[in-house]
Amino acid sequence: DAYSLTYFNKAFRADREVMMMAVKECGTALKYASDKLRGDRALVFEAVHQNGSTLQQASEEVKADKEVVLEAVQRYGAALQWASEELRADQEIVMEAVKKDGISLEYASEKLRRNKEFALWAVQQDGFALMWLSEELQADKDVVLAAVKQYSLALRWAHEELQSDKDILMLALRTLGKADVDDLCLCIEAEMLLREKFFQKSLKSAIACPGEDVPILTVSVSSGVDEVGEAVFHCEASLMSGATFDCHIPHGG
Repeated sequence: DAYSLTYFNKAFRADREVMMMAVKECGTALKYASDKLRGDRALVFEAVHQNGSTLQQASEEVKADKEVVLEAVQRYGAALQWASEELRADQEIVMEAVKKDGISLEYASEKLRRNKEFALWAVQQDGFALMWLSEELQADKDVVLAAVKQYSLALRWAHEELQSDKDILMLALRTLGKADVDDLCLCIEAEMLLREKFFQKSLKSAIACPGEDVPILTVSVSSGVDEVGEAVFHCEASLMSGATFDCHIPHGG
């Protein structure tokens, strides 16, 4: 238990051999090492190998060591937040972090988060990464399509105009997972969306020619918040029961 090291005297915490044994067993033991040992590259490497989050306990010098940081983010993507500014702009480091967890993109340099080529790669790994891209890229249809294809609810972080884009909406429906139905309807303001003629037409088209990647939904919507809430309920029930498409589109408008 790393916490037991709190009872060790300073001499033990400054003993490299003792602390090396400790971090090999439990990476978080680095927290109790002396300041000097938290700047020991080899010792910190062993610690982050066990637990990437322990990078936060390392000295600033070690946080700028590419090999150590690379090991940390491969274990825990969000360890990127404790890397030096230079390494948070290093594409190799950030790519490894995003592979582990798309949320890690939050800690990448602004330059990388504004790079379209890199953004396309990132959202293909994890659509959640769209949340941390620049506003310009959140309004880029290519990037949003790639994000929604990987994770349907990435739609919530797209620019407002793209949240009502037909191609993107239909892709979101096709990639929708069972647990996503309610959130999707909320994030695209379902009451307004489901009344839109283009959406009704698109939905009818999807139902008429369902492919294997089209989710099985039951949509029943007229008007008003209560009815939209009811539609969400039916969508969830349909996906769980394996029912077929049964679409009731409101008339008029």
